[in-house]
Amino acid sequence: MMNLVQFLKSVDETAAAMMKEDLTVFLHDIARTLPEKKREDFLKRLKESCGKKEILREGSTEEFEQKKNFLKYRLERIENWELSLEGCLNREYDDWYDSEDEQFLYSDPEGVVPVIEDACRFVHRCIDHENYEAASEIAGILIGLDIMVGGEYQDYTDEPINISQLEYYHLGHVDYKALVVDGAHAAYCLSAIPERADELYRVIENSGRKDITLEMLMQNGRELPDMDAFLPLWIEYLGRITTDDAERLLQEALEMTGSMEQLLANARKYCGGHPELYEQYLQSSQGKEDTVFLLAVGREAIDTISKNYLVRSRIALLTGRIALELSRQEEAEECWLEAFRSDTSVVNYFRLLMECRDFSKVKEKVMQIYHQVHPVTEESGYFYSAIPKKQNQVSQRTVYMLTFLGREFSYVRENAMNVRSSLGWSSSFMKCGLAAFLLLLTEDTDLGSGNREMLRQLTAAVGFHKEEYEKGTLRVIEKSNDDWFWECWRCWKRTILLSDQEREELLQWVEGLVTKRVKGIMEGNHRKYYGECAAYIAALGEARESAGQRNGKQDIMVKYMELYSRRSAFREALKGYGMQDSRKK
Repeated sequence: MMNLVQFLKSVDETAAAMMKEDLTVFLHDIARTLPEKKREDFLKRLKESCGKKEILREGSTEEFEQKKNFLKYRLERIENWELSLEGCLNREYDDWYDSEDEQFLYSDPEGVVPVIEDACRFVHRCIDHENYEAASEIAGILIGLDIMVGGEYQDYTDEPINISQLEYYHLGHVDYKALVVDGAHAAYCLSAIPERADELYRVIENSGRKDITLEMLMQNGRELPDMDAFLPLWIEYLGRITTDDAERLLQEALEMTGSMEQLLANARKYCGGHPELYEQYLQSSQGKEDTVFLLAVGREAIDTISKNYLVRSRIALLTGRIALELSRQEEAEECWLEAFRSDTSVVNYFRLLMECRDFSKVKEKVMQIYHQVHPVTEESGYFYSAIPKKQNQVSQRTVYMLTFLGREFSYVRENAMNVRSSLGWSSSFMKCGLAAFLLLLTEDTDLGSGNREMLRQLTAAVGFHKEEYEKGTLRVIEKSNDDWFWECWRCWKRTILLSDQEREELLQWVEGLVTKRVKGIMEGNHRKYYGECAAYIAALGEARESAGQRNGKQDIMVKYMELYSRRSAFREALKGYGMQDSRKK
């Protein structure tokens, strides 16, 4: 897809080669097909382009200065919390039940919002009239503005409301995104070229918005001057900063150059702070560059980027696919292993298991990788960070699951499934582990309803997605997500040899866990977990039947139903998993 810089360059070159008559016909055709609401603006811009500008309202310097000073005075009073909104407790709100209603209802008795709306309109008019100094001064106050809230609100919190939240709380119609674009446009046009990159970046960063792009500025107001001179300085400036904003804007800027050579050169130059540029190069170069060369660049990136970055895993998968396109299976397998090293996940484990010609050759290296991982608990919140080049933070659940797949069953039982209570399992490995052991113990190829639910739970718990599996391979998986996970699981199970004694010992241990869980749920009358308990019981019965116990599923389901015969909801849950209730109506 052509970016704006390339599009404008192509348009300019084509227009320069056209005759006046051809341009006239082209303009006429555009005008003929314009919607009515765009005609006035089109005609205005056409007249301005030939030097016949219309008289602009509020266009004098004196008028702008008066308006700016008036708004500045009012905004500073808001900024200093001399003017505020009012917040009262919403009597319909109930935090106990995760209410959809807002906790507070807001009003604006002092007229804060109209001042802000007027100031936003003023900034936009300034951009239209090229009064960048006034636009920058007012936008500088507005962007990131915090607004005090009085009334009952103060009894609960003194946190202000940010200007970006006004529309969310139905307070006026402030287009914050448009304001930020106007403010950034003013900063660009007002500053000298050497300071321009820093001024522009500060506006974007201070706004808190993650969707502002240089292309938005180019399509806002008059055309940005000196873009050819600015773009290299912008790239150099962003390359030295390692924030999320810089990363996103740098990728856009390099795309605007339209040069694969520049992109690769900057990937190499800024690899330490922006390793994702290698990924951008490999993705953008597919079908454009020599495949052997791309493979070499991919290997270069894998060798250069820190092993702890997730982006290294994504690059390894891109490189693995390139290797397969060149029929270099061994190199692809090396890439899959490096992908697992930098993103130690179940899906990356299963890709190695399924796609390597001989998994036993890499098995020890795989075990070394997950044994050396320092797990991060989900409760810390850091594991769920959205930073694109975040480090390989592996959850405790994933480490235990990989240990299970490594056939270290005793370790998992002793260290991951040692919760003594029958409740509080959701934050532990207990549910995930119980599903895994039940699927290990069933010999069925076609799963019954209980183990089908175990499969669903396990697939979700370990974050398995077939789309992620496909990366780094030439596969197109037609099966559902759960069915492909089951295919991988069955392949893994073929490497497991359990004696009859080991199987029976595991079945008895699993049954003890199920009994403990059901008892805890029933004694606590936690009705919402009845379905979960019924699924465990059904899966256990299916595992018993697959081991040769006749009517194993029905027997165990009826047994639990009779233990809690007065729980009609529990009985219905069991019936949902196939229990045949033979009691007389």
